[in-house]
Amino acid sequence: MLRGTILAVSMVLAVFTLTGTAAVAEAGDKGMTMVAVGGGSLDEAMFINNSGDATFSFFCGYDKRGNLKGNFFAKRLIPDAGFVSVKSTEITDIQVGTDAIGPWVMVTGLADFMPTWSNQHHPSHRFTLIAWDIDGYDEGVDMIWFQVQRPYPDDYVRPAISLLEEWEVAGGNIMIMPNALE
Repeated sequence: MLRGTILAVSMVLAVFTLTGTAAVAEAGDKGMTMVAVGGGSLDEAMFINNSGDATFSFFCGYDKRGNLKGNFFAKRLIPDAGFVSVKSTEITDIQVGTDAIGPWVMVTGLADFMPTWSNQHHPSHRFTLIAWDIDGYDEGVDMIWFQVQRPYPDDYVRPAISLLEEWEVAGGNIMIMPNALE
């Protein structure tokens, strides 16, 4: 029930964000040009350490000055241990393209990591997210992959919140704006 509520709220926020800011911002406007937006759940996804369910949401784009803007959030329930989560604090790069799977967006940035063993966020982690907008391209199911790493110097990958491979999005959607692929 909680996962469904989190997913519903994430999707509503993403839709409101998308519909309210899809156009290029006018002078004096506080809007942004969207590149991609998405959210959903991952059922029995293969994380680096084992399988499990998770939810995620993200959006990315540029403000009227061309600065990167966006957000990424993922949460995974660990049975009998609590949950792990990651929440972005800064977007550092956005790339878009098309490969054999379909149109994709890659977002990198900095994030806070919240482990099961602590009630505090661990800052300055790095994340990479790649999302494929397949349903509008090839009648397939949208896919996502993300990884979270501890800060330099050791670059330790956080296995409980890092996907082993790209995974199908269940109960959600990835949308890459058509103008982002031009």
